[in-house]
Amino acid sequence: MRITGTGQLLELNRRLRAAGHENIRQSMIRRFRYAGEQVAEDLRREVRGLQIRGTGSTRPGRALRTSPPLRPEIAAAIRVSVRTGTFPGARIWVDRSRMSAGRENLPARTNEGRWRHPVYGNRDAWTTSRSQPWWAPTIRRNEQKMRDAAQLILSDVESRLRG
Repeated sequence: MRITGTGQLLELNRRLRAAGHENIRQSMIRRFRYAGEQVAEDLRREVRGLQIRGTGSTRPGRALRTSPPLRPEIAAAIRVSVRTGTFPGARIWVDRSRMSAGRENLPARTNEGRWRHPVYGNRDAWTTSRSQPWWAPTIRRNEQKMRDAAQLILSDVESRLRG
């Protein structure tokens, strides 16, 4: 069986429920989560190594760190969820609620490559920081691996359903 769309995933999910194979369904969920976690770990590694350069105001003053380091905070906020209901599949996202107050949009801004912010919280001195996109290139690099893993998992589930 070749899974090419959400409709086929829905049909497979319906067949799993009808057959009463909860252990097969749980195995499928575990394997999808494992595949998603591999991609999420690659994203975490990518964001931890992200080069961020600042430009702009360089007013002298005492530098106070007012929040945790950005890259590890973004890496810790990357999550994976697996769904089997109406829209089955794995989802990888940055959980904005895991970011410090006022930093919820920074994962997206770092991926866009440019953002302005006050220097160490000083609203009188602003700077522009720059980085390279990290989300889309990492996902594209892992896309075929994710498709292959999904196909393998779903083929295995179907063969187990057939007996």
